[in-house]
Amino acid sequence: MAIHSKLAQDEVEGDGDINILDLTTDIEVETRDMQEIKRLVSTTNDPERKASLEEQLRELELASVQAEQLTVDAASSAPAKDASGQRRKSFRPTSAKPRMLLSALSEDHEVHSTSTTFANLDAYRQENGPSLVAEVLSSSFDDQFPASSVLTNDQCTFWMSSGMFPQFLRLVLREPMPITAVEISCCHVKKLKIRSSRSRRTSLTLGTVDPKTPLAPTATEFEVPSSDGSSQSTHRIPLAGISGDVEVVEIVIESGYSDFVCVYFVHLRLADPPAASDADDGGNDDNDSQAKR
Repeated sequence: MAIHSKLAQDEVEGDGDINILDLTTDIEVETRDMQEIKRLVSTTNDPERKASLEEQLRELELASVQAEQLTVDAASSAPAKDASGQRRKSFRPTSAKPRMLLSALSEDHEVHSTSTTFANLDAYRQENGPSLVAEVLSSSFDDQFPASSVLTNDQCTFWMSSGMFPQFLRLVLREPMPITAVEISCCHVKKLKIRSSRSRRTSLTLGTVDPKTPLAPTATEFEVPSSDGSSQSTHRIPLAGISGDVEVVEIVIESGYSDFVCVYFVHLRLADPPAASDADDGGNDDNDSQAKR
């Protein structure tokens, strides 16, 4: 482990000085390693491999806590300097202890996390009205990458698929709405389709993509260019051939540029309300017809 080797080297040299910047860098590296191991634990089905990964995770977490304590001790014993350059925030709350299991701890409630409650999502809220989306379903489930993450416009939260295709994301609205386009921010997605239904009780029909869209080679399929496949990119897909309101919108990911694809954000575009002048004209027409009678 990087932190263990660093501590051992300091003990052999016996100089008594610890480079805080080096320890901070090592802690950040260990944190990324722990995130990757957690992802592997959640995706593997091999019991032996899972046990080995959990053991590595426990060692990394213990080493990270020890290194953080050394950083705090070194900063407190050193002469008072600029706090922004010498001190850093801990990754854990002060009451947290080394995590020995993958289950959640009570101290985790002290750590701020991005809210994914539908009631606080302005992007899916009508003016002075309730949230538009009632629930989000997906073909892949992961506690760390839930499907509800696609409702939060945040680069730090996303939904990640498993290593198989096709995959789907299904957005169920609280009531039928006139959807004109789907805006999706994704990474590693190659081909996708849009399906919709007027009611959650009926089967999904295959919607068509506007043929005028230059990135859509076929009438029902949207293909992400290879230049955007390896990085996060946002695409707006106008929907044609879908008349009336829809209650369910499903994004079917048929293939990807990698074994795993990520969807950061999905935004449903609503049709513009009729202009006031049109409504007035309609009222005048009705009055004229009644006058003729």
